[in-house]
Amino acid sequence: MKLTPMNQTFTLQGFHCPACIKLSTMKLRDLPGVTEVQITGLDGQTTLTTDRIIPLAELQAAFADTEYHIQL
Repeated sequence: MKLTPMNQTFTLQGFHCPACIKLSTMKLRDLPGVTEVQITGLDGQTTLTTDRIIPLAELQAAFADTEYHIQL
């Protein structure tokens, strides 16, 4: 059975440079179920394409060792 992709959007706060975006993209891609990550610039607008809903707690845990924060 093929799952229908879904999008989740939120803002990642705390970016200072393009390396922040790259690190965040890698962390999000490592989450099970994430098929695509789009982060638009230093403002941190983020869209995930996923095959499941990623709970907020799981997203926050992915960034626990960083200075970035998720705002819904």
